This record gives sequence, C-alpha cells and structure tokens, in this order.
Amino acid sequence: MTSIRVSVLLWIYLVSMELIVSGDYASWMSGKLVTYSKVTDVLADPSLSYVHLQYIISCLWLTLPSSLPLTELAPMLFPFFRHTIVNVRLAVVKTLLSFMTVPSLPRDWVSTPFLRLLFQNLIVEERHDIRSTSLLAWRTALEAISGDQELIKQIVQQQTVLDWYALMMTPLGVPVDGSTFYRTTYAGDGFGAAPERHNVDKNMLAQDLALVSPEVNLQARVAAATALAFLIMYWPSKVAPFSVNKCAVQLNGL
Repeated sequence: MTSIRVSVLLWIYLVSMELIVSGDYASWMSGKLVTYSKVTDVLADPSLSYVHLQYIISCLWLTLPSSLPLTELAPMLFPFFRHTIVNVRLAVVKTLLSFMTVPSLPRDWVSTPFLRLLFQNLIVEERHDIRSTSLLAWRTALEAISGDQELIKQIVQQQTVLDWYALMMTPLGVPVDGSTFYRTTYAGDGFGAAPERHNVDKNMLAQDLALVSPEVNLQARVAAATALAFLIMYWPSKVAPFSVNKCAVQLNGL
C-alpha cells in the first residue's frame, strides 16, 4: 500500500512541476522507478491509480482530474523535452523509453507528437547521450506501432516525413527552419503553473559553427538519417510504402 501511494505521489509532484524543474526528477524517474512491479501495476491500472490518488489528494487539498491512465500521464512529460537542465532532458526520454519496454504498460500514448519530439531531439540536441537515448526510444516506438498497419499510417503521414527530411537535409551552416517543429503546450489543471520556457536550441537552430562544432552538427544529421532508416525498416510490408524519392521530388518543388 505504501509503495503504491509513493509512486502516485511522485506523479502529483510531476504534475505540480515541483520535482522536474529542480532536476530532482531525474534521480526519481530516469527509468528506474518503473522497474518495480508494484509501480507498473499502478500505472497499468488507471482505476487503481485513481483510487489511491484520490486519497492522497484529499489530504493535500488538490483538485483531482477525471482520470489518470498512462495515456494522459506520459504526455505530461512532453513539455520538458527541451528543458534547460541536461539531466531533466535525459530523464524525460529515459522515462518514456522505460514505459515502452514494460510489457504490462499500455503504449497507446505513443503518437505523432511523441515521434516529432524525438526527431527534433536528434536534430537540435548537442549531447551524445540524449541523442542516442532518443534514437533508441524512436526505434522502440516504431517497433511498438509497426504491428498495426492502420496505426502507423495514421501516426506517420507523408507530410510529417517531408518535414523530417527537410530538417535532416538542411545544409550545415544554414539556419534550421523550426517552423515545422512540434511545440508542446501545458494547460493548467489545478495542480500548478505552466513550466518556464527556455530556448536551449538557438545555437543549433542558428547553425552558428563558431558555437557548435561541425562534428556535433554532423553527428546530429547522422542520427536523424538513422532514424529515417529505422522508419523504412519498420514500415509494414503490406502497407504501400511512402517513396523516399517521391518525398525528395516533392520537397525540391516546395
């Protein structure tokens, strides 16, 4: 009982932004917490989470959301993908990756915004550890959705691939067009205020080679190209594949 309440309480702190903005969240939720079966039982059972959270919140005088499935809990991490604290950025990707690797947890929260955020990580992240973890999460997500032909077609549409291709093929030294980036939003729900916005990507977006070395930029592009290779690899054979050449022709005509 205590372990269940502790795990749910961590989610309260997450929603209230009291742990993650301080960096302490990295040590709590960087993929280690969900290795415990009692914690995954809570996350896998929305009704169980709701019952125990109702008890805790009644003691804290907070407002209870209508439901708490992992489908709603996981996207709460999305606004922190590009947090100014490095450990937080890494912990976010590791936590979401760990959710996908636990068989008992649902994966219906894996969506277009999630894939777009991961790909953006590959393009603008300067740290190798965050890029490599993002690429692993990307491959795991594609593996998770590749078994459902309709789902993968719905999540990965041609225009999205064109946007990714354009980002990847931006010449080094030419500013990256961030207009197609997925921008996360946070709506207050009684738990706390929206997190601060920090532009940690301005050097990579500006392609200022005096501040970001060509080696780092090339590593980012190679990671993005690898991600698209994984997309082709996991694309179901029975689904009409998008044509890379066709994407390139359309892109050149823009």
